[in-house]
This record gives sequence, C-alpha cells and structure tokens, in this order.
Amino acid sequence: MIREREAGSTQGAHTGVYCFQQAKRAISPDLSYVYMTLQMKTLKWLAVTGQQRRMVLRAWVMGVACVISLQFGTYDRARRVMARMAGRERGLSVSEAAWAAMAGAGRAPGAKCLVTALVGEALLRASGHEPELCIGVALEGGFRAHAWVESGGQAVVGTPQDGEYERLVPAGAATA
Repeated sequence: MIREREAGSTQGAHTGVYCFQQAKRAISPDLSYVYMTLQMKTLKWLAVTGQQRRMVLRAWVMGVACVISLQFGTYDRARRVMARMAGRERGLSVSEAAWAAMAGAGRAPGAKCLVTALVGEALLRASGHEPELCIGVALEGGFRAHAWVESGGQAVVGTPQDGEYERLVPAGAATA
C-alpha cells in the first residue's frame, strides 16, 4: 500500500486517504477478534449508568484488595478487609450487588471464585441483605472446589450447576 502511494498510484482508496476498511482487513484474524471484543466491551461499558460504573470499579478495587489479602494474609483477614471496604452500600438490590461483584471483582487480576464470592458477600451484607458464603467440592473427575454466595436460599454470585458441588458444612454448624 505504501509502495503504491510512492509510485503515484491513484487507484480508489489508495490515494493517500486512510481507509478504515482496508486497515481492518489487514489486521490478522487474531487481532481482529481482539478488536471486536474490545469494541463490544467498550459499548457495554458506555451503556451502563454512572452509578453502575462506580459500583463495578469499587468491586474491582475490592477484588484486587481481596486477592492481596488472601495472598499475604488469612481468609478471616480478607473477610474483614472486604467488610471494611464495602462500608454502607444502602439501596442496592440483591441483583445489583451480585452483578457488581461478578462484573468488577471477577475481572480483578488473579481473582478466582473465592474472591468474587467474598466481594459479593461483603456488598450484599453492606446493602442490608443476609448473604451466606458457600464452599463446595466435587470429587468426580478429580478434586475441584467452588465458592458462591446465596441470598434467600438462592445462589446469586458464582452460581454452580445443580448437584455439581457438594456443599461443605459451615464452620460452627451442628452436625446431625
């Protein structure tokens, strides 16, 4: 394309005017996928309200802090840090708090299901709801573990497939 311009070619869009369509075609298939993914994520980000963006950013910061707390501290310390960071989030519904946790904390570097569940639990509790952090294991196909949050008897953050994980008994619960 550059050589054609240098040679003085006057074919269509090669006359020195940058052509977006030709640049898009010149991108390799892998980069084209990345470009389209970024474009869709940008459009989704612009479609949410300012309050929702703040909730997601707050959940992301909480997720980063949770990853660091779990990496260099204990599980109990991470829960305390999340409770302190959540503060008082009045007015959030269960679905709004769960969405913010999954959209924000789920994208924090190094975040796994436990991080998302801890952030979701803290946001729900700060909003005046009664969440329950659940941890389950699956032994079929090798050992796997998963964390999720339930509110009102239904999984709202990190929802597992029905029957996929056997829920562990919470610490301090009476066994029959």
